[in-house]
Amino acid sequence: MEDKIVKILAIDDNNDNLISLNALIKEAFPEAQFFTAPNGRQGIEIAAREYPDVILLDIIMPDFDGFEVCRLLKADQKLRYIPIVFVTALKGDMESRIRALECGAEAFLAKPIDEIELTAQIRAMVKIKSFNIEKISETARLAKLVEEKIRLLSQTNTATLNLLEDLRNENEARKNSEKALSEKEEEYRSMFANNPQPMWIYDLETLTFLEVNDAALHHYGYTRDEFLSMTIKDIRPKEDIDHLLKDDETTNHTYSSADEWRHLKKTGEIITVEIVSHSLTFNERKARHVMVTDITERKQTAEALQLSEEKYRTIFENIQDVFYQTDLEGFVLEISPSIKHFSEFSRNEIIGLPISTLYFNPDDKDVFLKTIEVKGELHDYELKLKTKSGNMKYVSINARLILDSNGKPHHIDGAIRDITERKRAELQIQASNEQIEIQNKELQGLIEELNRTNADLITAKEKAEESDKLKTAFLHNISHEIRTPMNAIIGFTEFLTEPNLSIEKTKYFTKIIVNSSYQLLSIISDIISIATIEAGQEKINEKECNINATLKSLHEQFLLKVDETNVCLILKHLLPDNDVYIKTDETKLIQILTNLINNAIKFTNRGYINIGYKIQDNQLEFLVEDTGIGIPSEMHKEIFNRFSQVESTTARQYGGSGLGLSISKAYIELLGGKIWVKSELGKGSAFHFTIPFKPVEKKTIIEQPCNSKSKANGNGVKNFLVAEDEDSNFMLIKEFLSGFNANIIHAVNGIAAVNICKSDQPIDLVLMDIKMPLMDGYEAAKQIKEVRPNLPIIAQTAYSTEADKNKALACGCSDFISKPIKKSALLAKIKEQLSKT
Repeated sequence: MEDKIVKILAIDDNNDNLISLNALIKEAFPEAQFFTAPNGRQGIEIAAREYPDVILLDIIMPDFDGFEVCRLLKADQKLRYIPIVFVTALKGDMESRIRALECGAEAFLAKPIDEIELTAQIRAMVKIKSFNIEKISETARLAKLVEEKIRLLSQTNTATLNLLEDLRNENEARKNSEKALSEKEEEYRSMFANNPQPMWIYDLETLTFLEVNDAALHHYGYTRDEFLSMTIKDIRPKEDIDHLLKDDETTNHTYSSADEWRHLKKTGEIITVEIVSHSLTFNERKARHVMVTDITERKQTAEALQLSEEKYRTIFENIQDVFYQTDLEGFVLEISPSIKHFSEFSRNEIIGLPISTLYFNPDDKDVFLKTIEVKGELHDYELKLKTKSGNMKYVSINARLILDSNGKPHHIDGAIRDITERKRAELQIQASNEQIEIQNKELQGLIEELNRTNADLITAKEKAEESDKLKTAFLHNISHEIRTPMNAIIGFTEFLTEPNLSIEKTKYFTKIIVNSSYQLLSIISDIISIATIEAGQEKINEKECNINATLKSLHEQFLLKVDETNVCLILKHLLPDNDVYIKTDETKLIQILTNLINNAIKFTNRGYINIGYKIQDNQLEFLVEDTGIGIPSEMHKEIFNRFSQVESTTARQYGGSGLGLSISKAYIELLGGKIWVKSELGKGSAFHFTIPFKPVEKKTIIEQPCNSKSKANGNGVKNFLVAEDEDSNFMLIKEFLSGFNANIIHAVNGIAAVNICKSDQPIDLVLMDIKMPLMDGYEAAKQIKEVRPNLPIIAQTAYSTEADKNKALACGCSDFISKPIKKSALLAKIKEQLSKT
């Protein structure tokens, strides 16, 4: 088969199935010709035109199904010998398999198709077709030769009668007849001896071999003398001889159609053969002419397919997970027998019923169907199901919406896994953690926390003394970077406690403490970010953003930082606002640009810093260019590695953790881009990076209706609800809000916050702490949104990861701010939310 280009025809009304089959076949048979037909009528036309080696036929199709197509193909004298393999998703449907075999199909494949099984099927079917064609061709040739011989014999007899009438030519005619007969006998003997199909003639009385051809000698491994010295009993296994003798006694038919036997080669190998035989007289003895076809490989292939089918059927019937199929309304079409162990319902009890029969909360069905309609598939979707006796179980569902050939939803395939024990364990752990959190104090203060962090870093440094030089240098650097602001915080904090300290010094020392705290917070944020990246926990959260607005905001932010320097911060190459709405993770993009701009400012004493972007090959290419100190060429790759800096000695002129570029590179690669630098020592640096350009149309902002309760206070005074259990944090927020014409209401836990919002008291905005006793901010936000859906809620928490932010937004919060809270950032967010109401 390897020397022949295989032709394969797939008939299926689902184009996705045809594409999948094409990919599998091209992988296994690169040189194969693959033909496809979307229905049975076109499939029969292609089969008649191309005469393929094997046909892969789907059962369920429009107009007429696969069974009808199979019957039409097998009824055609030319096409009936093409092997047909049915392909279907109905693994356990024995009725369909029986119907397929009755229609004449050679094999059956179940979806999803296993590549190895598909390859084996095709190879087997190609051999079956070759055997059928060879057998038909050989039989036809032999029949033609016999017919020719009979015709010649008839002519000879006619000539003999004519010669009897003409006595003058009697002797000459007799010689010609004998010569012609001798030639035909010699021709028949040559045909017998040289036929590629094994043949022999044996004596019906003694069962000894009278003649054998070369193909039989080669196939069975005997010499001619050995073969002619044996009987047919010698090529049969001992246990088959009794059956052989009984069969031989009843062989009275002149012609016997194909029959299956076991034969024994000289090597002892047992093969399975098909035998076609007919009676004749050979050398004046009653004999039988036998033609042999070795079907061992075909038999083994069929057995292997049967075992494979049994294996998948066993998996389907015995696997612990429940596999199911429903229509678009949720009615069960098929379900695995394991449903009995899971729910106490039998398979027959469930089929035909709505799947919501199993739902603990029946209303969950509409939510599930709506979700899968929108997303197309679900992974690890958690639900509560109930057993026949009414017990509740937690399950995890993976499901997929299956489309028909027109791309329209057809049905849903899914798998259910019992996670009750795991879920109960998680709930117990959660309850224990909440109890521990209630019993323990919140925080011991910023200095104590930083001291612990410093101690942990020192411990890590001691444990890493034998690690490579790069990490050792990093630990030295981090220790220095943490201790430097810590020294300022502790030192100047002690100064503030001294009596008679002047107002000017108090302000100056306070500014130093604040700046040092932000410096320390930046270092800790970098460490947390790199740890999250190393652990593979960073995820992409894409949403719509305006690149120009993002860059302008960063430009305004950093203008304050370079205001007292000799550096110009320039924003350039911006596109029109309507062309720059894209879909990306804006938080990570801002972090990348912030790191690069911070570096540029740090290493540039005079000149300019350019910030810009352009669209290049469907990519957004950003540029942060400076006229700073530059980077030596040997460090162009090293600076992006973890913990690497150009400066690595104790006599460092510039600070920093050495993590900024590494974090930026990791974020860029997560977004699907790359980063590089062009720089020469003393001539500045130009950092380039790309992200995929995913444009979106500018959306029209729909004004939300004003909250009627917020309008209740018509004197211009706003009512802010601050949900915060720590008095010190509440006092800080209250001071931040002192510039507002606002009434500040304090709630010490989530329950109190919910009760205030449920009352008639007008509230314009809620500042919601996430971690509180009795009820946390997540749950409180959910309940408040149920009664006041338009009330702005800003989450405030010490949790600062992207996952924490997404969770807060999912619970109904309008915005999110991380502790320690910066006054300007908080006020900006409050103004933004109030402007929307």
